[in-house]
Amino acid sequence: MDEHSNNPQHRQMADESMVRNLAHQAAAIWPQESAIFCGYGLVGGLDILDVGCGTGEITARLAELYPKAALVGVDLIERHLELARDRCAGLGGRVAFRKADAFALPFADAAFDLVVCRHMLQAVPRPHEAMAEMVRVLRPGGRLHLLVEDYGMIHMHPTRLDVDRFWVDGPPAFGAASGTDLHIGRTAYSHLKALPVFAISQHYVVVDTLRVPRETFASIWEAWRDGYADAIGEHTRFTSGEAREFFEDMIACIRNPDGYAVWQVPVLSARKSGCPVAPDFLGSREAGCTWAGYAIRCGIPPRDAVHREPAAGFPTALEGVMRRSRLLETLGMIGAAIALTGAAHAGTRTYVSLAGRDDAIAKLGRPGIAVRVDATNANDTAFLMNELVRELAQQVHTRRVAPGEVGDYDLEVTLEVPRVDGQAATVPFWAVLKSAQGERLWRIEGRSDVLGTPLDASVFAGIGRNVVSALIHDGWVQPRYDPDNPPPQPPRIRSE
Repeated sequence: MDEHSNNPQHRQMADESMVRNLAHQAAAIWPQESAIFCGYGLVGGLDILDVGCGTGEITARLAELYPKAALVGVDLIERHLELARDRCAGLGGRVAFRKADAFALPFADAAFDLVVCRHMLQAVPRPHEAMAEMVRVLRPGGRLHLLVEDYGMIHMHPTRLDVDRFWVDGPPAFGAASGTDLHIGRTAYSHLKALPVFAISQHYVVVDTLRVPRETFASIWEAWRDGYADAIGEHTRFTSGEAREFFEDMIACIRNPDGYAVWQVPVLSARKSGCPVAPDFLGSREAGCTWAGYAIRCGIPPRDAVHREPAAGFPTALEGVMRRSRLLETLGMIGAAIALTGAAHAGTRTYVSLAGRDDAIAKLGRPGIAVRVDATNANDTAFLMNELVRELAQQVHTRRVAPGEVGDYDLEVTLEVPRVDGQAATVPFWAVLKSAQGERLWRIEGRSDVLGTPLDASVFAGIGRNVVSALIHDGWVQPRYDPDNPPPQPPRIRSE
């Protein structure tokens, strides 16, 4: 099978009009789409894949949005890759581009934290297979981001011709002739439901004459006219000349100060599952669901799930529950108990992503964990360091590691600069677990939101408690259900 069999629109994609089209689409869409990316709460040293990256318009924007990420863009058109390399030349080695087929990505399973695919799925056959391949290379808990075009979501007035009929009749015929789905914006959700993902959401970027400069909007249509009029003449009942007339009419409407035009662009996202998830456990912050900080079922909660600080007196009750491991077993728990101790901090919530529980991870009986903290000042570093050491000693079977000693694990926690908005503040953070040989084994990310209260030691203590809780949940260390009965010493540490 040659590369064109998976790219039936290769002639249009390789046309110079596509370079213009990608630039204008990015200018029109990114201001709204970037807010969707920000909503994912991703921070730190991410691994990002841009599938169908084209000329690197969005790869470059993602590199700016995630300044500590490593990015790879893949595409089938070498000329576009050359332009992408030129565009991102100033970003150094953290951005790379390579020729690759979306149906056979040349990457190992679970290699990326974020996989992005934009303006591609409507142009390829069997889009569900390409989506499955993207999910394959995602890490458990990783985020899939799809921007999909749907040519039944375009409306304009006033027009001289019946452009509604053009969009009703043209896309189905073109799709049937090319083996593609030009209504993928409404079918992608069903494809995602068949894949091992959860927390599926669908947003819309509204490209219209109120939100986007008319000239930018019109330039997209001019590029479509130049690149697709002849192909429309080949694959639909409209001649190429008629197709050009329709495009000219729509362009005139877009530029008409009294006209209105809109193109709704669906954006879907989902997270990769890592193990079976209890149906009653999943929820979203928007739906009002919370994740209570006690023994939980095996699964990956949504990124926006909440670790609530415990109320006064709750830690004592929790400690009793944790010691009664037989009760956890009876309840069908998997042995992942989240211990959240210490005083509550009013108005503070800490959110954390989980990498995905794996009970097959070989746990060291009493591992030595060397802790490293990178914060914006010495006080924050000291607060978080003390809390991590204390929580590890209290909640996990560990041995003490002297300063400078090489541990069985290295736990590195990084705090970003707090973002302050009036009386509210957000502290993004991430944590990485490494082997003694420096191999990265595990990574989480999260944030602490503070409403109406100043930042103080309890905020950073909450971050430390949640990092240790996530280590327990994801199966890397053995919680202290019974301090007098440590777990056996297994022979190895799992690597990715």
